[in-house]
Amino acid sequence: MRIVQQQEAQYLNIGFNHAGVTLWELWLRYYSLGGDASEPAVAAHLAGESALPGIQQQILHVALSELSAEATPQSGAGSDPFAAGQTRILGIAPEPPSR
Repeated sequence: MRIVQQQEAQYLNIGFNHAGVTLWELWLRYYSLGGDASEPAVAAHLAGESALPGIQQQILHVALSELSAEATPQSGAGSDPFAAGQTRILGIAPEPPSR
């Protein structure tokens, strides 16, 4: 695995550990967004044991961001620490929560 991929997998693992969701919940959201890696492949990626292709890794980041946002009550701008990292990794700005 390349160094950049290792860093992104490590960052994703940190976000996963703080999100308070299960691997099954993460994988199910990832799969529902179009991800095609198996649950064991996602687990291996989170552990830094293997790499997912770029688009699959991005889908996994989006899935985790969504789950994290659902699990954390929105208290205004900057309340989702994973969203800031998602912006850095994916190069996109998170959408503001709809009210």
